[in-house]
Amino acid sequence: MRLVIGTDDGVHVARWIPGERSARTETEELAGEAVPAVARSRTRVYVATRSGDVYRSDDRGGDFQRAGSLPDDRGVSHLGAPPRHPDTVFAGTEPAAIFASHDAGASWTEQAAFSSVASDDEWRGYGGREAHVQALAFDPHHAHRMYAGVEIGGAYRTDDGGRSWRPINDGIYDDIHVLATDPNRPSRVYAATGGGFYRSDDRGTDWTPHDSELGQAYCTGMALEDLGDETHVYLITADGPPSSWESGDGPRAAVHKSGDGGDTWSSLGLSPLYPSREAFTAVATEPERRGGVFVATSGGALHYGDPDMEGWSRLMRGLPTIRSLVVA
Repeated sequence: MRLVIGTDDGVHVARWIPGERSARTETEELAGEAVPAVARSRTRVYVATRSGDVYRSDDRGGDFQRAGSLPDDRGVSHLGAPPRHPDTVFAGTEPAAIFASHDAGASWTEQAAFSSVASDDEWRGYGGREAHVQALAFDPHHAHRMYAGVEIGGAYRTDDGGRSWRPINDGIYDDIHVLATDPNRPSRVYAATGGGFYRSDDRGTDWTPHDSELGQAYCTGMALEDLGDETHVYLITADGPPSSWESGDGPRAAVHKSGDGGDTWSSLGLSPLYPSREAFTAVATEPERRGGVFVATSGGALHYGDPDMEGWSRLMRGLPTIRSLVVA
């Protein structure tokens, strides 16, 4: 299988054969460009640079070609590809906006209705960054329903393909990092935020934080595993935001797994494999084997936990800081 890895210095494509203890780099593209966003559709892989250029691979990461650029010098902060429309891709940007392409990334149109909600809700920047769209999620049961999360500015939903948007912030922390829809429960949405893990069972109308320490944790990433009749959730956390990772005991990064849709959690120990100053920055599940999970770090390492979670393997190290990851 291929792993497409977006880093602070280009995109790295690695080949890994399940069972082997390391992955091999196949190609490195876009040297000198920060690649915060990677997305996979049914037939394609998209990557985007911080400067707003979008590249497309039609062979699952084997070869990338420039598809197009976002207008107005918008920097891309997130990419999302809806499962039912292989030629459609959405880009979340900084400053916060959403652009849509229906020709596989060649041309882009801003969703003006989303930008208009900023006049009604407070979007704010932090640490020299402006508010930006950090999360996009699609309802696999409803072709026109989509969710967006702003860091920092809350969660939003459209039911008509983006012609109108409304805030869905009742009970949720407004620093949204990841949103995900449950493939087996149409009304359930998960949120990983800077202030904890949240779940909504009514499409975001009401949110509830988990009643453990995860309900207040600084969440750095989340991935779902669809088992056909149930959904497993993987959550990566740190003790605080990136500005705190170099002080005290470091980020104290952790990996958590829920096998019941976020009701109960177990911790998956990974600490012996990485330096304490490294945080977990991306997580992805392995589609070919139940229970397999990849975890990437701020120090440029990539770890894999086997399906029975009997141990971890460090598949790669020495990469630039990893920001995004998909299994292609």
